[in-house]
Amino acid sequence: MQDSTIMAGAESAANPSPARLLQALAPNSIRRPRISPVYLVSLWLVTALCLLVPLIYFGLIAGIVWLEYLFYAEWRLSDWAGHVPVKATILVFALYLLPGIVGGMLVLFLIKPLFAPRSPPPVTYPIDAAKESEFVAAVRALCKAMNIRPPAQIRLSNEVNASVHFERGLLGLFTGRKVLTIGLPIVAGLNARQLVGVLAHEFGHFAQSGGMRCSFLINTVNRWLHSRAYVEDAWDRVLRETIDEEEEFLPKVLPAILLTCLSCTRLLMRGLFVLSFRMSRRLSQQMEFDADRYGATVAGSGTVREISLRVRGLIVAWHQSRMKNAAAWQEGRLVDDLADAARLRLQSFDAREWEAVALELQGAHTTEYWDTHPADQERIENAERLGAPGLFPDDRPAAGLFSDFGALSRRITMLHYKDAQLPVSPTRMIDAQKLWGLNRVDETLKDAWMRYGNGLLSDVMPLRPHEIADPAVAQIGWQQSVDELRRLGPEVQGLWPRLGKRRDRADNLAFWLLLIEHGIDFSLPDGQDYDGGAIRQEYLDCLSERDADAKLGLRVLALFGRRMQHAVDAAADDATAAATWALLQRLSVLWPKVRALEVSRRSLARMIQGLSPEDDTFAPLAKRLVEVHRDQAMALLATMDEVVLDDAPLGKQLTERCGHLSATRDDPFRFLFATGPLETGFMHAYRVTLAAMVDIADRIEREQGITPIRIVIKPRDAVAC
Repeated sequence: MQDSTIMAGAESAANPSPARLLQALAPNSIRRPRISPVYLVSLWLVTALCLLVPLIYFGLIAGIVWLEYLFYAEWRLSDWAGHVPVKATILVFALYLLPGIVGGMLVLFLIKPLFAPRSPPPVTYPIDAAKESEFVAAVRALCKAMNIRPPAQIRLSNEVNASVHFERGLLGLFTGRKVLTIGLPIVAGLNARQLVGVLAHEFGHFAQSGGMRCSFLINTVNRWLHSRAYVEDAWDRVLRETIDEEEEFLPKVLPAILLTCLSCTRLLMRGLFVLSFRMSRRLSQQMEFDADRYGATVAGSGTVREISLRVRGLIVAWHQSRMKNAAAWQEGRLVDDLADAARLRLQSFDAREWEAVALELQGAHTTEYWDTHPADQERIENAERLGAPGLFPDDRPAAGLFSDFGALSRRITMLHYKDAQLPVSPTRMIDAQKLWGLNRVDETLKDAWMRYGNGLLSDVMPLRPHEIADPAVAQIGWQQSVDELRRLGPEVQGLWPRLGKRRDRADNLAFWLLLIEHGIDFSLPDGQDYDGGAIRQEYLDCLSERDADAKLGLRVLALFGRRMQHAVDAAADDATAAATWALLQRLSVLWPKVRALEVSRRSLARMIQGLSPEDDTFAPLAKRLVEVHRDQAMALLATMDEVVLDDAPLGKQLTERCGHLSATRDDPFRFLFATGPLETGFMHAYRVTLAAMVDIADRIEREQGITPIRIVIKPRDAVAC
């Protein structure tokens, strides 16, 4: 035991943790760039001008109030009362009140941006300094190396971002106390060198204390002006909802007038924002270049491009993770570690996805007139010109900077769910691997699918077993069906996306037809009145199987079905092949019913969300329609219980996937929303079965010597046809 302890200690000393390596940075080892006197003068001048913009705003309010005072102070009732005819008294009195009413309204709407509720800031959580003492010490060591005051707080978030800002706003401007906020997805997706480079960049903003204070004032003014000019607040939403919900004209008049006055106020705020923004953007860009120097000095000039690329990839992965988690929540599940979900998704990026991220980064080469930050390519080139080797060359995962990053990330994820008021249960939590495994086909089966179908087989339209018995298909031989699919290959390019878009269009049209059928008035998305006959005709056209695309799709599916039937017939003694083929046929028969039920569910959900709770006219109608939908869904689930998949009734499996179904308590409206995962679950069962059938058919074809769709000839070099 003693020997093992000594060996562990020696190994730790020989290979210290990333946090220990960061603590080894020498104080004042990172030199500050020289500051030009012209730059300092410009900075303070721009700050003064930006602070002048709100003064213009307040001056305008004060000016209106002063004009009101002058008007009524000069108006003497006794001067005109004896000279104005009695019949004109009412008119004069109206003229007397009009400036007060107009001026009062102007002042009211001008001061409204000072008091209207703002959107809450992103939620952050304090780090446990006792548990993460090494990381806290490492951050302090980095600050000492940069010769700046360390942050008073370190907080964590679930965003793909890192920032340093003054504590308590204006109070922090005078105290100099800073708060470091680190997004956990950044930690999960970067290595230690990259993360430390990001932190050095953020602290670099504070290396120039005067510049940071100026930047804080400028950004505070710009953020406030932007939020008041462009971001809709609670008062705007109330007025807009009142206008949308009222059916009569007169009740809409006052909210419409108020909303128009608010829009005029926003125009003023936009003008002030544009003025302030134009004056400050160049200095903001220069401050970013200065901060980049610190990041490049610590992490190395060559790391800046890597950081930009991976952060862009993380943003994509984070968005996809949240969408995937939202879909899992429909099934009553939630991932236990949001940051790890983003990391796994980033790791699974294929060459095509990385190429898309790289092209996006490559396209960011021009700093536009309105940009507060320089273009990424300009920042990268500026950092690479420094040729800095880096003071912290540790490429291990950034999670190693923390004592137990996994536990920390899971705790923050749970706090995030709690703040979002999601009723989470430990039994319903799944890890990131299972999250990304939901509704995915096994990679081996997916490879067989691609090899067998060569991109021609899709689930946009399911197989149709009865098409195989059609005389036009039933006489086609095995190799002939493969050859015909190969011939149709060029025509199928782009077919399935087009059919998918047409199906989505049909879903929208179905919703509008539902409203028309039940006499519910509505406007099209472009604000135009609808033509019921035209909508119905377009809907029928979308469902029609007579056009060229639909005919081609059905032809391709029939050929694949015939091809699979040949494989099953050739392996008559293969019970697995026969059972899989029979199951696929049953699922194909059920699919149109599942699809029709889902279209109905979506249309009803949209209709209910658009109706007012106080609408007594359509509430009974909505309840009746939803109850009919519930009965149809329960009947279909009972029918699907006759289908056994993986030794369990399919209907029971799909019911279990609707994780909130048990909480509906015979409420048809809650049932409607709880059954959202039904189609997704059914399609997953169909894809898995189709992939298994394809794998079996592919194996049998190779055994029987059938030439596949994709022919590969290898004389000297591999040439794919």
